[in-house]
Amino acid sequence: MTKISDLTVNTDNPLETVENFLVDKLFENSANVMDYYEENRQEITDDFLLHFIKLCKHGESQQRTNLKAPITYIHVSFLRSSLLTEGYEFRIGLHNKNFWLDIIETSVYWKADFIFQYVEPDINEVRMILKPFPNISEYEINQIKYRYAQCYLMPVAFQIVQDVMYEAVEIPEILHLEFDEEMFVLFGGYMERGENI
Repeated sequence: MTKISDLTVNTDNPLETVENFLVDKLFENSANVMDYYEENRQEITDDFLLHFIKLCKHGESQQRTNLKAPITYIHVSFLRSSLLTEGYEFRIGLHNKNFWLDIIETSVYWKADFIFQYVEPDINEVRMILKPFPNISEYEINQIKYRYAQCYLMPVAFQIVQDVMYEAVEIPEILHLEFDEEMFVLFGGYMERGENI
């Protein structure tokens, strides 16, 4: 476990020290998040499924009234703005073939703060490391926070979302939706194409 007191800060390039510190933290905390997920898998999956069922019912209602075209994409996306609010939410959306240009909004928000439980404490430690360097702005620290959270997002959040989506696509409520001939389940940032799950 890396501690601030053990660090030798490179005064010529303190951001290099921060980067090395966060790389160590990332590996340590990614393993901790996965351990937490494994210990609480059923509760987390149930919570995700509760939101996904609500999404399916909303989509079904829209399709019944001919508002929603057949679904081509189920997209789970992380909302970067939730890093600022510390809400740590994912948007789960149903989209037609026009994807982000689908004019009928069909989405729910799933709070998954357990994935990012170490981001704020780690960034507070970064603030302590950088405190003697007033030339480094809060904006730069927030940029570090975004990149750090993004590093969590791909390997850890992707794995968890992939795991819960395998169960989500098996729920009976999904059978009431009309899908396009081709259907994709994607994970990524909001307004991005994302990766196939």
